[in-house]
Amino acid sequence: MTSYKLTYFNMRGRAELPRYIFAYAGIAFEDRRVEWSDWPSIKKKVLMTNNTLSAFPLGKLPVLEVNGLPLTQSLAIARFLAKEAGLVGNSRLAEAQADALVDTLNDFTLLIPWREDNPQIKTQKIDMLFQSHAPKLLDHLQCHLGDRKWLVGDSDAGGRSAEGRQLHGKHLGQVSPRINRPLPHSWRRLSPCRHLL
Repeated sequence: MTSYKLTYFNMRGRAELPRYIFAYAGIAFEDRRVEWSDWPSIKKKVLMTNNTLSAFPLGKLPVLEVNGLPLTQSLAIARFLAKEAGLVGNSRLAEAQADALVDTLNDFTLLIPWREDNPQIKTQKIDMLFQSHAPKLLDHLQCHLGDRKWLVGDSDAGGRSAEGRQLHGKHLGQVSPRINRPLPHSWRRLSPCRHLL
């Protein structure tokens, strides 16, 4: 049996997409959370004691260990897990379409001021982001979704086959209440991943 250990800071951030995939697919994993203040000493200790393969090869997080072997970069981790869980679609084109949607959402997350230390400025920047960029993103995704249930593929929502677990609009997550308008029907609930919020 494959063992998975996901190491990231004690926050959502870059490890949240892999956590969603684990939860949606029902895959057991160790969710190792590191406090931000402890990270420099943990990284230094690991790099100094391991003369072979480091647990943190790039010196940053997240890291997914698969049977003890490290995999870095959040989107590479998410794409690997999506393949493991059968969530990538039933063709190379469907897989590329899912990748394009992930990259689109990643473009949005890169705008979030993760490293802003001043809580007031951070809140102002996030509020502006959710008032200006989030509605446009939702409109584009809603337009892409149209009247279909699935953003990629055409499988029914209840299926548990590889096709039945393709990317579905209702599993993208709830968007912040900072958006002052009704959410599109595809974004109203998170279903199996709600407990991670």
